[in-house]
This record gives sequence, C-alpha cells and structure tokens, in this order.
Amino acid sequence: MSVLNRKQKEKYAKKLLEEGKSWKEIAKIAHLSLRDIGKIDRKLKGKTESKSKSTRSRAYAMFSKDKEPIQVAIDLDISYIEVTQYYKEYLSLKHMDDFVRTCKDYPDLLPFLTEIAKKMIMKELFKIDIDFLINGLGDVKIVFDYKDKLHMRSIY
Repeated sequence: MSVLNRKQKEKYAKKLLEEGKSWKEIAKIAHLSLRDIGKIDRKLKGKTESKSKSTRSRAYAMFSKDKEPIQVAIDLDISYIEVTQYYKEYLSLKHMDDFVRTCKDYPDLLPFLTEIAKKMIMKELFKIDIDFLINGLGDVKIVFDYKDKLHMRSIY
C-alpha cells in the first residue's frame, strides 16, 4: 500500500468503520492513532445520527413548528394511522391530550369553550366570573334535584 496523506487516511478509516472494523484493526491498517480514529468515529456517528432521525422525531419537530397533521403526513409520506398516532403522542407530551379527548367525547363543548375564551379576551368575562359559575354548578344541581322532588310530590 502506498503512503496516504491525512485526508486519504481519514477517508480510508471511515470506510473501514462503516465495514465494521474495530479501532485496533483500523489503527494497524491505516496507521492512525486510536485517538484519531475516535475523532473520526464520533464525527461519522454525528453525521449519521443527524441524518437518520426517526419519522416519529421528525413528525414531533414539525408539530412543534405548528404544522398541521395533513402537512406532516404529506411531507413525511406517512399514513393517516401513523400521523394521528404521532399527533396523539405529541399532544400527550405537551400535556394537551386530556383537552383533545374531552373535546372529542363532548363535541358540543368546544364551541361553548371557544365562546367563553372570546369573551375573556374581549374583557367581557373575567376569571372571577368563571370561578363563580363553576362553584355555582353544584348549587344548580341542587336546585334541579329539589325541583324534581317537588314535581314527584305533585304527581302523587
């Protein structure tokens, strides 16, 4: 083998690393120190890892940049099942899955919540008003229960 310059040795070491050779084998073959081979190996792994992010990781990154699931599915060329699974996982990681599940289970709730949010933004409704309403919900139930009892008495 002819004498290789530094760049050629590095290229040759990369090839040997990709073939699965050990650092010791490469040191003997390419006439490089273990320290140099370690640097080459870390550099090679760094490049490989950044290029080979999983589809799941790339989907999470896109969701975090406010991409819609449909755009993520198109860009990553993944199925409806995959993109919805990744989106559910993303929402769970962001602690938003309870809200989404609640809106799905109670579809009439979202327009109501949206209206409350708009009123709060327009300063027509304040947190203290919402707290009052929530605390009063128990009282409303008591009133309805009492009304039902009165209605039942009037029947007999």
